[in-house]
Amino acid sequence: MSRINVVFRNKAEVQDDCRKWAAEISRDFSFDAIVFVAKSGFLFAEAMADELGVPMADISASRPGNDNKDRIVKAVPKMPRFLLAFLLKSKMQISYNKGNSERNIEVSDKLRTLCENKPNRILIVDDSVDTGWTIIKVKEELARMVPDADIKVAGYCVLDSSSDLVKTDYYRYRNMIVVTATSRYSSEYREFVNSYETWKKS
Repeated sequence: MSRINVVFRNKAEVQDDCRKWAAEISRDFSFDAIVFVAKSGFLFAEAMADELGVPMADISASRPGNDNKDRIVKAVPKMPRFLLAFLLKSKMQISYNKGNSERNIEVSDKLRTLCENKPNRILIVDDSVDTGWTIIKVKEELARMVPDADIKVAGYCVLDSSSDLVKTDYYRYRNMIVVTATSRYSSEYREFVNSYETWKKS
């Protein structure tokens, strides 16, 4: 298995990076809509959509077992960074996820509305493509909803463990986990959740 690095970045740093990333992707793939994997993907997609002035919508793909991970991090808010990094890149956790293909897909009202307008080129945005199963399920759902659309995938971070299952067309970092406002560990987590909830109601 390739070595996985863990870095810590604040919300502003990630969003500034995503604006540059969106501009780079658009030179190769002129997408007219973004669909992000909720809720973590919101942080990345929001900056990208704002940069290029394209609409975005959310889709949920929950993985059985995520609740256990969330409870661990929530229960130990003062966990040292080195310990959190160790847990995130644990081979046992990655191996479990790779064998767990089940995903519960939920299509939002925003996504239904977006697909009714029949976008031609859709960019799926996720924070991390680790096994590839989430992207497979999301892409299948979008292909069903908009069968004529050209759909590509952008994962801010991509792990080599996903390459056997899915192609990530664009990525910012390889074999890296970025801990940012989307993590319960972050002091910006509550602000991130509030921003996402406000957007959902808009």
